Amino acid sequence: MAVRRPEQAIHIAVCNHLRLRSEPNVFWFHVPNEGKRGWVNAAHLKAMGMTAGVPDLLILKAGQLHALELKAPGGRLTPSQRGVIQRMIECGAQAAVAHSIDEALVTLEFWGILKRNVASASSETQQGNDNGNRTQRTA
Repeated sequence: MAVRRPEQAIHIAVCNHLRLRSEPNVFWFHVPNEGKRGWVNAAHLKAMGMTAGVPDLLILKAGQLHALELKAPGGRLTPSQRGVIQRMIECGAQAAVAHSIDEALVTLEFWGILKRNVASASSETQQGNDNGNRTQRTA
C-alpha cells in the first residue's frame, strides 16, 4: 500500500500498534470523514450525522471514550477539529492531538490503551541484569 502523506504513515503505524499492543477490552475505530465527495453524497452523509472534525481514532476502554487526532509534524487543527475536540472533552471524553508516532504511542500508553512497549522493557531488564542488578522490571 503506497502511503502518500506523512499523516497517513503515522495513522497506519498507530493502528498497527493498536492491533498488536492493545490492552484487553479495548475497541477502536477510524471514522473516514476525509476525502472528496459529490454534493449529493455529502448532503446525505451530513443528514445521517457525519460531523466534520471528528478525530482520526476513537477508542473505547472501560466505558471511557478516548479520541486521538493525528497530524504530521507541523500540522495544525482545523477550526472544526478544534471545536469537536473541545466538545468531546466537555462531554467527558479524553482527547489529544499527536504530531508524531512517538507522541501518539506515549498518549495511548498514558491512557492505558496500549501495553508498555515490551521490546524497550526487555532491554531495560537485560541491561539491569548485565550490570549485576538481579531485580527485574515488569512491563
